[in-house]
Parts: sequence; C-alpha cells; structure tokens
Amino acid sequence: MRVLFIIESLGRGGAERQMVTLGAGLAARGHEVHIGCLHHPGPLGEEALEAGIAVHAPRSRVMKRLFSAVFLVRLVWNLKPDVVHPYLTQNNVKVSLLRFFYPGTPVVWGVRATSLNLGDYGIRDRIIAWLGRQLSPRADMVICNSTGARDEIVGVGLRPGLVHVVPNGIDADRFRQLPAQGQAFKERYLSGHSGQVVGMLARWDPMKGQGAFLEMAALLVDRLP
Repeated sequence: MRVLFIIESLGRGGAERQMVTLGAGLAARGHEVHIGCLHHPGPLGEEALEAGIAVHAPRSRVMKRLFSAVFLVRLVWNLKPDVVHPYLTQNNVKVSLLRFFYPGTPVVWGVRATSLNLGDYGIRDRIIAWLGRQLSPRADMVICNSTGARDEIVGVGLRPGLVHVVPNGIDADRFRQLPAQGQAFKERYLSGHSGQVVGMLARWDPMKGQGAFLEMAALLVDRLP
C-alpha cells in the first residue's frame, strides 16, 4: 500500500512525532510511505528519511507560502497514493478543499484535538474550525487518537461507522527511563533533589492547558515536598 501523509512540517511536536512513528512502523511492514510537508521538513524529517519514509516539501520559500495548494495537488498526481492521510484540522481542510483535483483518491482525516475554546484563538483559526465541521462528512474515514475526539466529531454529524480510534503509539526504545541522566538533571537544575519531579512539556498554546497545570502546581507545593 502507498500512503501519503500530509502535515505542515515535521517540527518537534506530538502529532509530528506520531506521524513519523506510525510511518516508520508501516515502512517496516513493507508499505510505501510518503510524508508531504506543506512548509518545511523540520528536524524530524531526517528521522523519517532514516526510517525509510520519503519526505517531500516545496523547494522555494515563495512556493511554501503562496502555492502550497499547487504543491499538494502535484504531489498527489505524481504519487497516485492508495490513501491520503492528513493530520490536524488545517491540513484536513486543505486536502478536502482540493479533493476535486483527485476525486478517486480516498482521504482519511487525522483528528487529534478536542474541545477547543475558540475564544482563545484568532479569526483564522475560527474559520478553519468552521470549515472542518462543514467538510468532515466528506472524508472517507476519520481516525481519532482518543475516544473524546471521536465523540466530539460524531456529535457534529459524522456517521459513527466512519470514525475510528487509534491511540497514540509510544516508541518504548526511545522514550524510557534513564536514571543516571535524571539524577544529573536534578543535580544541575534542582539542587540534587532526591524525590520525584512533576513537569510539563508542551508548546505554549491555550489548548495545552498550562494554566491548569500551574493551578495544580500551586495546590501541590503546599501539600507535598
């Protein structure tokens, strides 16, 4: 099977990491895997290439900003994939808006966010969210990474049979405990603290919930060492 993933870039993020991990697993099983980056490959692009994934991106800066739609259509025409699988709402929308250029190609949406408070975002994000709600019924299938995402998208009118949940996969060889490095971190930054450490790793965005994390932290510091 020839699979074409679509994403803005392969920067260091959760969706991007999941795409590379999934693509590497599919490639290892003998499938032909391509990732189309509408802007630039990013730091995970090299990891994708090493895993046997073909990475495509516009060559010129002008192309990145003004003609990403042309790049996307040409990529689908040239590769003739068995399925196009975009990640994230803006890319789901772009692929679906251009679908009349490749009407016979199945499109599977990747939905990886739920319950956004659109009041925290600008007009562009609100328009994309509205388009997502209008266009999602046209997808051949929707894959969510949580039951919450599934319930939300079914709630806007999708047939339940079109929506499937595939939980995030974790590369246990890469993400594992390293006690010596953890202690070195504590020695350098936490004055040799010997107990457990609670932290948060995420880009600064209202949907990530840093405010809730800080509220929780304020409660815990009065109760736990």
